[in-house]
Amino acid sequence: LASIIFINRNPSDISTLLYPNPVNEILNYQFNNGISEITNIEIIDITGRVVHVEQYSTTIGLNTIKINTKTLADGVYSLKIIKQSTGRMYIEKFIKSK
Repeated sequence: LASIIFINRNPSDISTLLYPNPVNEILNYQFNNGISEITNIEIIDITGRVVHVEQYSTTIGLNTIKINTKTLADGVYSLKIIKQSTGRMYIEKFIKSK
């Protein structure tokens, strides 16, 4: 796996950067936002169980959210991002490895 994943869905959507992947302790989720809003983050394990939930206030422009994954067991996870203003959801996969 590459250490950086870049996803550009389309020009009207958000561009995201999730790194490092695999992650040991701190996962960085970076994205551009067109408005200031509340963004909800969920980490979901391979069985579909939500293992971590956080809420962030994001601003217009570049945002970087640092997510502590230190307490997660090694494995494959999904990072679910929910934009409160639109209800849009984005899902990114990452690997937790020590």
